[in-house]
Parts: sequence; C-alpha cells; structure tokens
Amino acid sequence: MNRDELNEYLKQRPLLGGLWLVAVLGAGMLLWLKLLRPAQSVLDIVSNTGYQFVFLVMGGLCYVAYVGFSRAVN
Repeated sequence: MNRDELNEYLKQRPLLGGLWLVAVLGAGMLLWLKLLRPAQSVLDIVSNTGYQFVFLVMGGLCYVAYVGFSRAVN
C-alpha cells in the first residue's frame, strides 16, 4: 500500500485516521524526549507521569481536531 492509498483509506475512516495521528505523535514525542535526555532510559520516559499527562492532553486535542475537521471536510 503506497502513501496515496493509505491517505484515501484513512480519509474514509476518520476515527482510525485520528488514532494513526496520535500514534505518530506519541512515537515522535518519545523520540524527541530520548534525544533531549539521552541519559534517561525509554522506560523512565514512558513511566514519567508528567510526560504522560502532556501526551494525553496533546493526543486528545489532536484526535478531536482531526476527527472534527475530517468529518467537516468529507
């Protein structure tokens, strides 16, 4: 499946597309935090409640915005 096919597939399923967006956001956030704090292990980063709170707030807002805009456009 190439990128255009994936894009069309996710356009038809905004809830799944929102989950995909949150997963990419989470992976990017984890990578960014690992680059900023190389001495911390990945387990320490994932178990930090401050990072979890920020991810839940950002992920929730991005999910709601993506699904809302996706339904409004389609």
